[in-house]
Amino acid sequence: MSNVLRLMVTTFVCLCVAGVAAQNNCTSPNMTSLLYILASEKSGTTVQASYKHGDWLFFRCKNNSQLVGCSLRICISGSWSGTTPVCIPKATPPPQVKCKRLRNLKHGKIRGRRGVNAVVKFSCSSGYNIMGPKKLTCLATGKWSGHVPRCLKDVSCPNLCTPRNGVRDGTKFKYGRRVKYSCNTGYKLVGSISRKCMSNGKWSGKRAKCVKIDPAVETFSGVDFVFVLDSSASVGKTNFRRGIELVKTIVKEYGVSTKPRGTRVAIVTFNAAAEIKFNLATNVINDTDQAMRELGNIQFQGGGTNTEAALSKVYHHVSPEARKGSHKVLFLITDGRSNTGTNPRHFAERLRERNYEIFAIGITKNADQNELKSIASQPYRSHIHLLADYTSLEKLRDMITGNGYDKWECGQAGDTRLRDNLTTPNRKLSKDDAWPWQAIIYVDAAFKCGGALVADNWVLTAASCFDKKMFTNLKGHTIRVVLGEHNRFDDAGTEQTYEVVKLIRPSKSGKNRSDDIAMVKLQYPIKPTSYVHAVCYNNESNSSLTWPTQYGVVTGWGSKKQTKSNSVTIPAFDEPQQTVIKFVSDRECREKSNIKRLKGNVFCGSSQDDCVDECLGDTGGPVVVKLIDDSWTLVGVMKVNEGCTDDSKYSLFTKVGHYSAWISETILKQ
Repeated sequence: MSNVLRLMVTTFVCLCVAGVAAQNNCTSPNMTSLLYILASEKSGTTVQASYKHGDWLFFRCKNNSQLVGCSLRICISGSWSGTTPVCIPKATPPPQVKCKRLRNLKHGKIRGRRGVNAVVKFSCSSGYNIMGPKKLTCLATGKWSGHVPRCLKDVSCPNLCTPRNGVRDGTKFKYGRRVKYSCNTGYKLVGSISRKCMSNGKWSGKRAKCVKIDPAVETFSGVDFVFVLDSSASVGKTNFRRGIELVKTIVKEYGVSTKPRGTRVAIVTFNAAAEIKFNLATNVINDTDQAMRELGNIQFQGGGTNTEAALSKVYHHVSPEARKGSHKVLFLITDGRSNTGTNPRHFAERLRERNYEIFAIGITKNADQNELKSIASQPYRSHIHLLADYTSLEKLRDMITGNGYDKWECGQAGDTRLRDNLTTPNRKLSKDDAWPWQAIIYVDAAFKCGGALVADNWVLTAASCFDKKMFTNLKGHTIRVVLGEHNRFDDAGTEQTYEVVKLIRPSKSGKNRSDDIAMVKLQYPIKPTSYVHAVCYNNESNSSLTWPTQYGVVTGWGSKKQTKSNSVTIPAFDEPQQTVIKFVSDRECREKSNIKRLKGNVFCGSSQDDCVDECLGDTGGPVVVKLIDDSWTLVGVMKVNEGCTDDSKYSLFTKVGHYSAWISETILKQ
């Protein structure tokens, strides 16, 4: 080759120069959108229609993409040397997941990062107390593991007395804290069921009193039903008619009457706007037959979905016609997909404040359950239903009215949110219906221990929860057991409270405190519901269910600390927590904890993780194991918990199987 290439080039990918056989021209090279000419023999960076023998082109790629082929090509006898260059785009790395930047913590500080698995910690300035979690973790979903706490001013409210013939739950009288009241059997609460310590040092609400119920005076003003029917295009005519049939089924169950204590019915339909078809006091439905006829005459409308307008219509025009003292029930039958108006949850909240029990029925298969949850009363399990899940309207009616919950086998848990995650220690908030056997025990109005319902009127717990003298005589003491409890300061309507009439412990115990197990007899048998029913208990003394490497779940509010008199246990949480633990050998328990004496009637378990909260279950609380048939069995009662005071995270449990014969005998004989 006679020509000398004068190139300012430092790198050549390839240079393929063959012998010169002819002096033909080359056509324009193939160019892609990412490929461009950096330099050439004569034409600079411009692409020409043809090139002469000996002309050269130097190629580069845009957008930092990778060039594959020859970057330098020469026109030789009508052909370009080397392989055709191609630009390969580089793979875009996945976006880095970060959690949303947290707002400033007023009167406090936030420390930590926002990446996945990062932990932020919260602290409050002097003179302020933290209300909420002390730390949050950034999850892989880009969301924080909980809500940001608040720093509340260190203000104290006056000590609230326990009402006569009642119970006060709550021993902290600081700003932001709540106390809750309940009354003994035969008494009703007058005043506020819950009171909050305000920033001005005063309590919200009214003073609570327990007044004896006089059956001759107590009246019931019947049931006021409000049916709110979605007639929008997204529901469709077929689903709308099925919703009408559901209303008919419920109305037939209760009947309709204009008598003072009868059942009354209001009907509201809506699409982009809402219309009252019938009301509770004006333009009323007089009887069941009329209700059936009028429901059959309601026509499908179509159009947009404005659930907020429907609930606003109920709040402003239907609710004022409800009777004082009536049981107010609202059924919203919709697909939960509002596309006009504002968020319906605001009027739903106002209606719940007016004591409306709200059921949200998803009429289509793809109903928006998030919107339904924002409207319905709690617990969601009994107040949110999808029509597609039921083979007949009668079955749905029975679930709504409670007839579908008559029989409960032992060990049938609710939504535990655990699924298959039972081999990794972790702690999370329990759902309200997760552990229906969970009991909370109050001694002389103070929170004392946890327990587990093992029969209709028997709760199993730790003997150390009670003074020794109580096992022979309860005179002078009041012991109550609450079942179906979730938030200790909110009344969800699922709770059942019973007075205790007898405490029993194994007869051989005497002064031997190692038998830390006791049976608590309730005054009356419980009413089985989805929130209250018994757990099965293990009947093998050396069951493999408690062997090392097995896993169980501990539940409770967290026995955090005691008062100076050492008589009152203060729960760590307002709502129960559930913690997956691993059972460990006696040797590991002795070597890694302060628990040194282990006998054959106990076993040891550990959260094995500092990320699991510092408080684990309650004294006397249950540890359960999931069986192959998805039921749960009680294997232990919490005896010693180091989690709230030390870093070792080990707990000691009394083996239920070791005492199974005594438990069964006690239930049968007593």
